[in-house]
Amino acid sequence: MNDEVVTARQCERAEAMRHLPDTYSLALRLRDAGLDDELIAECLAVEQEALGLLLQVAEAKLAAILEARYNEGASSPAHPRLSIKGEAVAPIQGNRDEGTGMHS
Repeated sequence: MNDEVVTARQCERAEAMRHLPDTYSLALRLRDAGLDDELIAECLAVEQEALGLLLQVAEAKLAAILEARYNEGASSPAHPRLSIKGEAVAPIQGNRDEGTGMHS
């Protein structure tokens, strides 16, 4: 995969993470930064035993946001996944449900 494609995917992921509830977004960002599970759990004020499930839920919610975004723009001729550069990434439309972080 070339650098432009990697950069575009990183931009899509970062944009989607902005739409997650704060706890999930922070958990993923801390993990991506290389922090160990004990420190991530401490930062989030959760039991270390619960962290694995929290991260799984965060990844599932992130995947759902990315999938919805892909499906929403798949019929658009200027769909960001069809472009080489990530500048065409459009914001997710709709109202954010604070409980799920999803947009309607």
